[in-house]
Amino acid sequence: MPLFQKPFGGDFPLTNFFDHNLPFEFEDTNGFLLTWWGERTGGVDGHSGYDWTMPEGTSLRAVADGEVIFAGTRQPFFCPPLGQTVNNQQNVMIRHVAPNGEWFISDYAHLSRIEVQQGQQVAAGQQIGLSGNTGCSGGPHIHFGVLRQTNTTSGQSTLVDPYGWEGTTPDPWAQHPQGAQSFWLWKEGQAPAIFREFHLAPNPTGSTAPVTITAVRWMGWKDEQNPNNEFVELTLDLRFVPSGTFDLTGFLLRNNEGESFSFPSGFQIHQDLPVRIFTGSGTNTAIELYWGLSQGVWDNFFGDCAQLLYPGGGRYGMGFSSSCVKPGAAYFSFESPENGPVSGIAVIRGWAFATQAGVSITKVELFIDGVSAGDIPCCPDRADVQAAYPQFPASNTLNSGWGTTFNWGVLSAGTHKMRIEIRSLAADLVGVATRTVAIVKAGNFEFLDQFSLSGATARIEGDQLVVEGVVVRDKASQQKKLVNARYRWFTSSQSLQTVEAVTTATISSLRSFFTEMFTSLSARVLRLSGATTAQAAPGIGQSFESPEVNQVVAGIGVIRGWAFTDTPGTSLNEVRLVIDGMPSSFIPCCSARGDVAAAFPANPNALNSGWGFTINYGNLPTGFHTIGIRFGDSTGASLTDDHGVTVVKIGGFEFLDQFNLAGATVQIQGEEMVLSGVQVRDKASQQTRVVTVRLRWLQSAQALGIVAAAG
Repeated sequence: MPLFQKPFGGDFPLTNFFDHNLPFEFEDTNGFLLTWWGERTGGVDGHSGYDWTMPEGTSLRAVADGEVIFAGTRQPFFCPPLGQTVNNQQNVMIRHVAPNGEWFISDYAHLSRIEVQQGQQVAAGQQIGLSGNTGCSGGPHIHFGVLRQTNTTSGQSTLVDPYGWEGTTPDPWAQHPQGAQSFWLWKEGQAPAIFREFHLAPNPTGSTAPVTITAVRWMGWKDEQNPNNEFVELTLDLRFVPSGTFDLTGFLLRNNEGESFSFPSGFQIHQDLPVRIFTGSGTNTAIELYWGLSQGVWDNFFGDCAQLLYPGGGRYGMGFSSSCVKPGAAYFSFESPENGPVSGIAVIRGWAFATQAGVSITKVELFIDGVSAGDIPCCPDRADVQAAYPQFPASNTLNSGWGTTFNWGVLSAGTHKMRIEIRSLAADLVGVATRTVAIVKAGNFEFLDQFSLSGATARIEGDQLVVEGVVVRDKASQQKKLVNARYRWFTSSQSLQTVEAVTTATISSLRSFFTEMFTSLSARVLRLSGATTAQAAPGIGQSFESPEVNQVVAGIGVIRGWAFTDTPGTSLNEVRLVIDGMPSSFIPCCSARGDVAAAFPANPNALNSGWGFTINYGNLPTGFHTIGIRFGDSTGASLTDDHGVTVVKIGGFEFLDQFNLAGATVQIQGEEMVLSGVQVRDKASQQTRVVTVRLRWLQSAQALGIVAAAG
């Protein structure tokens, strides 16, 4: 439905997109914008149009022939970003009729001057005013929005995206009761370019760098497919390089995650000839270099930092929507989860240590979709890290672990962006790591208390186990659904994990209509499965939630629970794993547990009470073991809670790097599935065996667990 031409001349950086998730400014609070191609990014949550930054006084033009239906000052309204009521916002609105008879309205906001009147007929390209900074605005820009007046869900004028929708899933806004379908409305070659860009003059803070970063462009259309949307611009500062040329041999350009570009040997930058380093592939010239990557490298969601690292040390950085990581200040690893599908209850974990003696890691913060989900407990012993990095201070490398238990079910099904920020005692940002995960939820439930195979069927398809007709029940509502699920082996967890779950029928529904309404992310990410009964010692209340008593365990499992002191002014100072009576690793504690706080409202210590750890049961001998947790508090009180478990090792191996279903078969026997003919391979020896394994649903892990293995 091509109708519009550009509302201005030239190209300008974009700051905010139309939010396809919910274009209700200052009302949507999910922490991200959803672009027309389905990517999540930061900005004004719920934004209802497009914001292009431009100099005040830039000519604005009608995007199509039409009638001016409003030209003037909006009624006063409260502007949350400014924290005050504004009464000077200048807008122009024009109604257009498309060739197919549909009606649209174009809206131009924050003008400094209006040059048309209500009721006036205007032609496409006619100047209607000048851009400005009036009303609810933090800087000179144009807000351009579009409303569709015909064929909307509600029958009312409805905000739409003039770029349409090209996501891989249905447009959320088109499915909303107040929404409407969006179409590409731009004529050929007339769509304003989409990119974000940040500019600075050379050495703006008084530094004396010979070569500086003067521009970064990121966040174009589908950077993962079009990496040359991105570039970093370098400029020589003639004040400090009188010769007018500078050799960049040995220099690196890097982002916050440590990905780096090496400049070609002998490459020189010249005065008045800025050099742009594009992310993708191309032919190098004197003013253009190409990184050669197949997808974008700069973080579109959380922001990033472009840093020019000097061969002899030192750096020049430009952060955009993010702080710059201090290079070399820390080593770190984000071990779990991997990118891709996740489900059930798991541990988000890794390690980090400062490289300098006397400097420590003091804060590891988790962000989900741009919203802080709280600090992750840090830093218990990691002897493996200490052994791997003997060249760094031993106390730093030993006390380097971090981790927290997390129920993926509290997040909505689909893709989510995770980010870990690691800071030192001086609050320096010393590490950043991100993951993109896809939440898979059986029945779209948060926590299952039933997973019944009584009427199900199972088969093998390629490397996946397919189970159809499973009855699942939500613990909170007792609602039941029939689902088909797919499982695949994940080496990192040494288990079969859910990669797809499709609801085929709703069997019963008891949940109140109001249960799911108005629940914020910050509240939801605190929940696991609900606080259970607690064992107590004087001053300590706790629950050892997983593994369950007498559980059969295999692979990498989550040991988790909660504990807190019930005496004011006291705190836990020890949560330690004890295996067969022998003290082992210290366990990260204490992350937020909103369910525990709700169960013990009179105790302020109950909120930050969660603890969790992962263990490779394959490192233990096959058979019965006692897994204990020892708790100690600042008064000297202590308590140990033990659970007996039976360890099963697939093929007798400690760690598998192959779990091949190609020649396997599956049968359902009661509430268990039997996989026969599975070929497994030991990572250490590369020895292979053909085995039979039994699987059963484990409520504490919200996952299929291996309960027996033979062969």
